[in-house]
Amino acid sequence: MRQSNMELLRIVAMFLVLVVHADFFSLGTPTQEFCQIHPVFAWGQFFVQSIAVVCVNVFVLLSGWFAIKPRWNSFLNFIFQCFFFSIGTYIVCLCIGISELTLKGISSCFFLSEFYWFIIAYIGLYLFAPIVNTFIETTGRVALRNFLVAFFVFQTLYAWCSNGATFLLSGTNTLSFIGLYSLARYIRLYPSKYTTLSSKMYFFLFFLMTLICGTAIYLLTSLGYDFLIGRFYTYVSPIVIISSLLLLLAFSRLSFTSKLINWVASSCFAVYLLHVNPNVIGYFCQAVSGIVRETEGVMVLIYLSLFLLMVFVVAVLIDKIRIMLWRRINVRL
Repeated sequence: MRQSNMELLRIVAMFLVLVVHADFFSLGTPTQEFCQIHPVFAWGQFFVQSIAVVCVNVFVLLSGWFAIKPRWNSFLNFIFQCFFFSIGTYIVCLCIGISELTLKGISSCFFLSEFYWFIIAYIGLYLFAPIVNTFIETTGRVALRNFLVAFFVFQTLYAWCSNGATFLLSGTNTLSFIGLYSLARYIRLYPSKYTTLSSKMYFFLFFLMTLICGTAIYLLTSLGYDFLIGRFYTYVSPIVIISSLLLLLAFSRLSFTSKLINWVASSCFAVYLLHVNPNVIGYFCQAVSGIVRETEGVMVLIYLSLFLLMVFVVAVLIDKIRIMLWRRINVRL
């Protein structure tokens, strides 16, 4: 039975992926000069990025919250969804003339590039899930806590404070995913007074942290310390990890049931698969940039929100076609 509160968080996390790609990825990271010329817009970019950058960590934490239970059927369904969008999108782009038939284009359909790092890292997490689950189930609370402390201290020192552990940089890898996955399992299995506060308190702490973080980075960039941006906005940043946890805990304290939310959430990963496709992402960035250039003030937020919502809805509706196809294929398997 799907928990609608956590399924809503899944939807939010995927929408934040759109926001991340519409902010720094499409518009560029604000510079010191830009902050001085457009202070309000620059601050807004940093604040929005501070909120949205939790998207990947939240998605992985959700996997740990519920625990991945590897099954061939569910794994094949995931792979089918990935190929449905990668190959299908490429074929459509070829037909309408916005892409060319190349070896690079064909290889991208099978995720043979760093561009699809999330899918590759998540498949790795999926493969290691049985081992991780066994470790978590057989070890005690103290041993698991000690492992998590050691892991995140190691990751913080060598992948955030320094570049010593290149295999952990940015958190775009299976090992970092395993750390987040294990952290979510620990919180779910061993609740404490710090993880059972009210949802309002967690939401307040989340927005307070993102507000302070966004403002601090804006001020530092304005003063010429823009090299710190890369340290703040990375998935191994303790600030980002704590913010992700706060959002996870905020939604975990809610309780409601919604068939619509469950229906949308079952297809929300399609949003990522559609808009980050190499044949699509360039047009996505152009559309975002165009909206910012052609509109002013609060209308920028309104038009951008409507555009991102449109992308989200289109992806979900397309995925419903994929689900119908998979059901027919699955019956024959």
